[in-house]
Amino acid sequence: MAGGDYNLYVNAARTQIWGDGTGGSSLRTLVPVNNAPTTLEIFGRIPTRQFVPAGIYSDTIVVTLEY
Repeated sequence: MAGGDYNLYVNAARTQIWGDGTGGSSLRTLVPVNNAPTTLEIFGRIPTRQFVPAGIYSDTIVVTLEY
């Protein structure tokens, strides 16, 4: 699936695209309590009408953390 399309979402229903808050995307802010580890679940979806055979896929994304 080289060059295939997909989106990352911040909710399991996959209605809020994860992004920088522009263009309809959602920006996520996490505030750790007492410096405890914090988990952010991200969900993916491959749009319809793409031939996607079963397999393992990977990509690299850039995440900006400000503290």
